[in-house]
Parts: sequence; structure tokens; C-alpha cells
Amino acid sequence: MTVTKRLVKGSALSHIELDGNFTDYETFKALFDTTTFTTGNDGLVLYWNDSTSNVEVKALTTSDITDYTTQTNTLADARINAVVTKSFVDSLYVGYPSQNSYIVQTADFSAAAIRRYIVDTTGGPVTATLPATPGTGTTIEFTNGATSFAVNNLIIDRNGNTIDGAASDLTVSADPVGGVLTMIYDGSTWRSR
Repeated sequence: MTVTKRLVKGSALSHIELDGNFTDYETFKALFDTTTFTTGNDGLVLYWNDSTSNVEVKALTTSDITDYTTQTNTLADARINAVVTKSFVDSLYVGYPSQNSYIVQTADFSAAAIRRYIVDTTGGPVTATLPATPGTGTTIEFTNGATSFAVNNLIIDRNGNTIDGAASDLTVSADPVGGVLTMIYDGSTWRSR
């Protein structure tokens, strides 16, 4: 089974080449025994076996996975077999909370890029220190916790950068409009909104 592709960026496949790809898909589909597709095969992969000219469901070993860097320079001749497992993907995000999750803070802390915080100032004012070397577009969100920021302030430590062009820390002494204070670094200053 082959899939036609262009080696030159921007060049298009002809309608004959596209039809050939769909024909190969039909061949693939015809050779695949759907009765082998069961929940017992969870974690296995579809594998083209050249010796039997058939599609199989199997577990791959290290020897079945070919590193592309060891292939020839002819891309058309290179074969890449790769397995991406859930545990591999999960390992990429260890230590990073889900995008929509919040981290609750009740004491002074260093804020990290692309994080969302619920700041509970019940015990007194809380200082959040912004990153010292933020990238353009770095965004951090702060949401009021149990006590109003008017009672106990949230203090945003600028950590050497300016906030809205001012060389001073930001004291949040009222609840943010909409409940969320967003800090965005525009490349030269933190913008609060």
C-alpha cells in the first residue's frame, strides 16, 4: 500500500494521484478483518505486514519502530512506524494543570505563565510575583477567592517589569470587573484588564 505525496512544498497532487490514494484505502479496508477489532485489543495498533500482505492488530516492539533519522535521504523510500500512547502524551504534561483548571493560593506565591489562580485573601494580603522574563503574549489570570480584595488586597509584584507602563507594583483593592484580573505581557509591559 502506498500513499502518494509531494516532496516539494506547495505542489499539488493530480486527480489521478488522489484517486490512487483512495484506491489504496479501499485495498487497505478490504484486507482488514474487522472481526479482530474488539475491546480486547485496547492499546494495540493497526500494522501492515508485508510478508502476508495484510493488516494486523498487534502490539509493537522496539524493533518494530524505526527511527526516521536512520533512513535514507529518499523520503519516498522511508518507512516510519510509530506508537503514541496515552501514557506518553500524559508524560509531556506532568506538572502542568489542565488548561481550564485553577490553582488556589492562600499565601504569597510566584505566578507562572499560562496559569489561572484563585487567590483567597482570607488570611491577609497575598502577593503574586510575576515572571521576571515573560514572553510576548504571556497571560496569567487571577480570580478572587473567599474574601474581597477590598478587605485584604492582592498585590501583583512586577518583578522588574512595568505594569501598564508604571514602574510600581499593582495593588488590587477592589474585586476585578467580571471577577477575573488578566495580566498579559505585550513585549514591553504587563497589561492589566
